[in-house]
Amino acid sequence: MKVQFQKNKESKNVIRFLRTDASSTWTKGNDFLVLHDLSHYTIEKTLNYTTAFYGMIKNGVSIQNFEDKPTRDQMKLSNEAWYAEALANLLLIEYTQNPFENFNEVLKESVQKTNPNLPALVISESDLNTMRKLYKDLIARWNQVPDKEIMELIF
Repeated sequence: MKVQFQKNKESKNVIRFLRTDASSTWTKGNDFLVLHDLSHYTIEKTLNYTTAFYGMIKNGVSIQNFEDKPTRDQMKLSNEAWYAEALANLLLIEYTQNPFENFNEVLKESVQKTNPNLPALVISESDLNTMRKLYKDLIARWNQVPDKEIMELIF
């Protein structure tokens, strides 16, 4: 699946998901949404997740399903999807603030708040370092995209 982030400085950015079966879904969003989606991409690529946000989109879920709270609340989410959402938020917080002293402890608390039935997830230092570097690289790449141009990723 191709994921295209089109920068629009005077309005909202456009995020398109172009599936291999020629179907697509897209949305508009501010810079925060782009950073959040780049965080998801980073996590799901690093951890080889196939059933979290990008995997769901790739397999036919419309982006609008995530934007509509009643529809989103009815979605059956895999453990990967729950973990990816918690990780995406934490990676974004780290980028805007500072790295957590004990990332896995913060992750455990975050997951417990959203879904206490999930088993604890431990991210290795190697994977965490890979995610932090990839995320920073993707943001740097996004920051270099000229207005009205596209940054494309493959998922």
